[in-house]
Amino acid sequence: MKRIVSLLLMLAMMLSIISVASFAVAEEPVTLFCVIGKHAGGIPASRDDDFVYTTILDRTGVAVILDDLQDYYNALGNRIAGGEIPDLMYVSPDYAQQLASQGLLRDISDMKETATWQHIMATYGEDIDIPSNYYGEEMICIPAAMALGDYYYEIYTRADWNEKYGLKNPTTIDELYEYCKWIRDNDPDGNGVADTIGFTCWGLTGLCAITAPYDVAFGNYLLIRDGKVTNTLLQPRMLEALETVKKFYSEGLIDPGMFVNSESKATTFSGKVGVVAMPWSNMDKAKYTEQYKEVTPEAQYLPIEAFDAGEGPRYTLAAHDIYVGDKMVVSADITDEKYEALLKVLDYMCTEEGEMLVYMGLEGRHWEKDANGEIVQIKENAAETNYTHEYQWMGRNDARYLALKFPEAAHSVEWGLRYNPLEYFNSSVVIDPDDYDLPTMEDYVKTQLIAFFKGDRELSEAEYGKFMDELYNIYDFQTYMDIATKQLVDQGLANE
Repeated sequence: MKRIVSLLLMLAMMLSIISVASFAVAEEPVTLFCVIGKHAGGIPASRDDDFVYTTILDRTGVAVILDDLQDYYNALGNRIAGGEIPDLMYVSPDYAQQLASQGLLRDISDMKETATWQHIMATYGEDIDIPSNYYGEEMICIPAAMALGDYYYEIYTRADWNEKYGLKNPTTIDELYEYCKWIRDNDPDGNGVADTIGFTCWGLTGLCAITAPYDVAFGNYLLIRDGKVTNTLLQPRMLEALETVKKFYSEGLIDPGMFVNSESKATTFSGKVGVVAMPWSNMDKAKYTEQYKEVTPEAQYLPIEAFDAGEGPRYTLAAHDIYVGDKMVVSADITDEKYEALLKVLDYMCTEEGEMLVYMGLEGRHWEKDANGEIVQIKENAAETNYTHEYQWMGRNDARYLALKFPEAAHSVEWGLRYNPLEYFNSSVVIDPDDYDLPTMEDYVKTQLIAFFKGDRELSEAEYGKFMDELYNIYDFQTYMDIATKQLVDQGLANE
């Protein structure tokens, strides 16, 4: 009898276990809906092909539905207006402030009381907990160590033309002018047509190849000089920089398509340009090198020294706070269940496996360790990982990441890191949209600087003074500078 009872109890226990197991298998995963800006080579069209999605789901039980949107901010704004607010949104610090001011973001300060926070700090360092993560006392952005994109911009010349024609790389702005004139006038591609261009660049930022040596950038950039907060627009050599760029532009030495990044890139890849100020990521990644060599097999672009305008060479712009950039924010409508799921995903991303997943992909398929224990890419499958950066919600260690991901570009990455940049402090200042309309002011600044060097607006000291008066009187520029100065002084970055 006891044996029968024991068997019945055992059977009941087995049925219970089977029932629980069946429930666990059948349980639906928690789903997080996340939107990002659409990039070339974005996330796979089918989630079945998204190995990051499937791995996170397998490891955490959380389904991260990532959607990349065209015309991102307009598309996101339309979703929000329609009441379709995503759980997670990847936005700029300024846009995060705007959303927070509308009550659309969750205060995630309570994350600091969790083990997840400790894991984030241990992985990325306490210095990623910075002012731009906050709206007042509320933490609204997931801390992130952002990519060091500012040193992506490098100056390249056609090394094959230099060798063929005995040209020397320019080392000063004057030498750059003469070099670009030679490229324009001497048919270096030998096609019998006057169609070569001296200089092209990646928009106004790329023009820093010419303007940074004057301690100037074309745009609204906060600087600190002798302990005081100032602005590129107020720099004593701004007129010199504008006059120099106007000289290049008016004589046809600058690609007129430079204002559209895709056109500048197309000009470069056509083999028609002598000097290129371009992100290394558009030149030295294997897939892009292959593209321009398909058109001009002999083309060889190599980065060169920065130009000197009398006070030493500067290469490009660089934000003072390297950890500021687009951040992931959380909808105010997110449920507690989804918030817990988010913490679980962030926890996983802090593990070595999770970090390598969003850096390099899957071990054994996309990367492996060689005999010395060094991580090496499995090149035949490397293209499958072109989208993994979309999941780098907490940023990345760029020095490590770029060396692993793009070994063919190691020379250019190292080259860019060693230069003294024009350091600006905009990203250390948080502008509440209720206090100041920064985007409108910055748009006006860009249009007027372009008008000056294109000749659409007279370039003179008097006219530039009139432009600054417009900024102060119409766009309340002094209020912006006062806000910026107070914050930078409070952070100990400036004295006044």
